Amino acid sequence: TDAYGAMLQSLGGGGGNGGFNVTASATLTSGDNGSLGVGIGGFGGSGGHSGDVHATIDGTYLTYGTHANGVIVQSLGGGGGNGGMNITGQLNVSAKGKSAQASIGIGGFGGDGGYGGEAWLDRTGDTETTGADSQAILVQSVGGGGGNGGINVTGGIVAAKEWRHQRHRRHRRRQGRRRLDQYRPGWLWRQGQLCVGRPCDHPRQCLRDRTGC
Repeated sequence: TDAYGAMLQSLGGGGGNGGFNVTASATLTSGDNGSLGVGIGGFGGSGGHSGDVHATIDGTYLTYGTHANGVIVQSLGGGGGNGGMNITGQLNVSAKGKSAQASIGIGGFGGDGGYGGEAWLDRTGDTETTGADSQAILVQSVGGGGGNGGINVTGGIVAAKEWRHQRHRRHRRRQGRRRLDQYRPGWLWRQGQLCVGRPCDHPRQCLRDRTGC
């Protein structure tokens, strides 16, 4: 069981997996700000190429049991490594102003598979297998599979508040009326007399003011 009469093979090495990458940034300002975050996961390595296999086998081979193959000749290229995972995160906070950010994240690329070499067999004699799933003669050249692409996670948080304040004269609204804290009238006419007003805190006080009349 799980045996073989003769096996000759060349195997290419597998490519290494790409490294795990984390990119993070935080920007805290009182004015306008902007940031750009870029993260790329590590690339998987390429699989190795396998060599040629040339075999000449004479004689009789007989196997018993499940998965007991007779003669195997194969050249197998190495599989490519998997791409690395990438995580990109940003935090932008502006107390007074505008804030903008852009995040770019790319998971690592999987590596290329290796090439399979030549597989060749010159067989003389009998080969017999009696168990289930058992091949008498297997000759194959198989290239390695490419690696899987890496997982990518990208996220960002933006918080900004813009304040604008221009002060000319203090005022407040009450029941739909506007009240000014200080009145500065110019020329006033009161009972047919020309008066020069002075600064006052209320329009009624200005009307009662007879200074200059």
